[in-house]
Amino acid sequence: MSPELQLAALGFLIITFFLMTELGARISYRRNFGGPYRVKRQINYPANQFIENISPPLYYRFKPGFRSALVNINRFGLRGLEPANDGSKKRFLFIGESPVFGSKLENEDKIWARELEQLLDKNGHGDWEVINGGFPMYNSCQQAEFWSDALDTIQPSVLLINIGGNDIGLAWVLGEAWEPGKPWPESLIRPPVNKQSRADWILQHICLYHFFSMIIAKPAGWVSTVTEIDWNKCQDAIINSYRHLHKLASARGIPVYITGPVPVYSLDNLEAEAANLAGLQLDYRRHLETGGVSLMALYNALKDELAAELNVPFIDLYAAMQGNPGRLKCYHDLLHWNARGMNFIAKTLYQEGTRLHWWE
Repeated sequence: MSPELQLAALGFLIITFFLMTELGARISYRRNFGGPYRVKRQINYPANQFIENISPPLYYRFKPGFRSALVNINRFGLRGLEPANDGSKKRFLFIGESPVFGSKLENEDKIWARELEQLLDKNGHGDWEVINGGFPMYNSCQQAEFWSDALDTIQPSVLLINIGGNDIGLAWVLGEAWEPGKPWPESLIRPPVNKQSRADWILQHICLYHFFSMIIAKPAGWVSTVTEIDWNKCQDAIINSYRHLHKLASARGIPVYITGPVPVYSLDNLEAEAANLAGLQLDYRRHLETGGVSLMALYNALKDELAAELNVPFIDLYAAMQGNPGRLKCYHDLLHWNARGMNFIAKTLYQEGTRLHWWE
């Protein structure tokens, strides 16, 4: 056999071996994770472009008037297109964190706020508009500070509050250095954006590479140093911020509703869904061992105690999502909704608003 034919045969064997190995990896992925291998479509936003530093206690804010294909910041310094002129429409305001903000969402047209506004328009409630009050960089103390003035500016007709996840995340990251109101480090809020190379794009589409990454990946970011006393202090700070926001809104005659965390998982069903959760986030067990348990403790405290204390309805988005047969397809990771999840949240909010006569 000529050298040319030998080289061609070797190339054929290498390509065949790769294709068969990739096929085996995809079969294994389907068997272990309950579905075909797909590249996650998510975006790392260029936060340096639309988040700027300001003085304490907020430390950061969105740049009002910022415009881009990925993110738009309106005159209120919140994510979304420009609202109508003040007083011309009633406003539904949802105060929250990165899931409400829409972190990792590729298409801003699919964000829950626009989906909900479209539902309102379609069903004869065009006199309402939806305001996205999500801040991925604020803890509950910073939320209370920001909304002390912003409620007067926005003047919502209905207010829904969902805060506290960032406090829990910060407590686990900072450990003993954590205290109420301490901000996220700037390196986590405004990280440098590295443009994806063509090689990275190709590797992401190879299932075999995904399995290799699982083997060599080292868990990062979470530090399990918070004590039980620290957790009580953390939850107290969150609850007090809810109380503060409720007091501010009630003094202005704004109806207040509260909700809690909406993660993809149920602590009662972890083993049955372990493969699916690993498919969403490789280090899901580390998340559950640290912030996950605390997050669900916060959910129970809000639902079972605070709602009764404040005499406000609890909007149970978590229970609604858990009852959704397609729940596992609604998330980018354990916490953040993708376009399908955004659509479900919007429909649930519309249904809850109809049940509670918000739109009348």
